[in-house]
Amino acid sequence: MTTETKQLQPYEGEFAILGPEADEYLDILEENTGSRKIEAGSLPVWKFPGSGNDEWVFEDEAGTRHKEKSLIGVVLGQRVERTFYMSDYGGGGDKPDCRSNDGVNGHTLTDETGQPINLMFAPNGTEIVYGGACETCPLNQWESAALVGKKGNGKACTEYRFGIIQRPDQPTPEGFRLPPTALKAWTAFGEQVSRARTRLSTLVIELRLQLPKGASTAELYVDAVSYIPKDTSEQLKAIAPAIRRQAQLAPVNAAQVSDEPPPIEGEAQPF
Repeated sequence: MTTETKQLQPYEGEFAILGPEADEYLDILEENTGSRKIEAGSLPVWKFPGSGNDEWVFEDEAGTRHKEKSLIGVVLGQRVERTFYMSDYGGGGDKPDCRSNDGVNGHTLTDETGQPINLMFAPNGTEIVYGGACETCPLNQWESAALVGKKGNGKACTEYRFGIIQRPDQPTPEGFRLPPTALKAWTAFGEQVSRARTRLSTLVIELRLQLPKGASTAELYVDAVSYIPKDTSEQLKAIAPAIRRQAQLAPVNAAQVSDEPPPIEGEAQPF
């Protein structure tokens, strides 16, 4: 998408979260949980597909798998997440050796006495202390994959992006996670929107997946579908701060990141 030249039309539909259905849902939520607060940690989270698939996947509490080729809605908040596994991810929600819910501070596993486990040795015998401030952590630097004996020139610590999207026909926001391979497309779109002096929260966007011929990993395509009329935009803006705050508080769930975390070689390169 080129935001500088594309002529967008105003969004003509309605958002369920702003209508009577939302009030009814919050009434039910308060009766059943004692609070009208929507917790991001309990929201549905759409996963980026594993190898050979090109659909977003969400599995509800009943075990039913829901699939979508694209997610269309307004992004109300986002954050950086990081996870580090000393050995290859084994699936099943294995706990990472270090993780960050905000992309700023990493929290390592602890031993039986509660002390952090934050010391490792590289294949060449170099002592490495990890965790703490992500910016200076040796495992969050480019070409640090070699420090843990992995191929490629990426980072040993994997970066994801967690976002909260409000789809028009849903009574509550939903979460989505982008793996390293999708970050370049996501960031490029954000930069285009910024150059057009437009806020992401004022656009209805589409997060579409496509599996190129012969490829094993789906690619992300981000496009603006329409813009939100001012009155609707103001209503969404009023609820956005609380939702953004919840986005920062929601825990990292390794099982919701991806069926198969991309290899180090597939990490997005800095630009």
